[in-house]
Amino acid sequence: MRAAGAEGRRALGAGPFVISDSPDNLAAALLHRGDLDGAERVVRESVELNRRLHGANSPRVALAEYNLACVLARRGKNGEAMGLLEAAVSHELVRDAALQMSSDSDLVGLRDEPRFKALIAEITKAE
Repeated sequence: MRAAGAEGRRALGAGPFVISDSPDNLAAALLHRGDLDGAERVVRESVELNRRLHGANSPRVALAEYNLACVLARRGKNGEAMGLLEAAVSHELVRDAALQMSSDSDLVGLRDEPRFKALIAEITKAE
């Protein structure tokens, strides 16, 4: 995998956007295979990588936090998932992603949570 990453950087440039997208792609493949453990591990690494590359309050960090919240919600880790969704919104999650929250099938387990309902209300009020 390191060799592929090095080859990708040579081909596309070593910009942090190229590098920080790779874990998200791997996590999506793991989720598709049903490997929630692997997806959680990779997305946690993606959150940390994006924090180091882009700063803690970056929209890219917000998107990684959102992705981790989706994995955690699928695993029934609702408290941690909610904390990450709240953090993602405070870190300026891209408006379209924030609006998608209420219909995201990964977050179905959170829909009855009072914190989730409050967050959706906050997002839609800000429109």
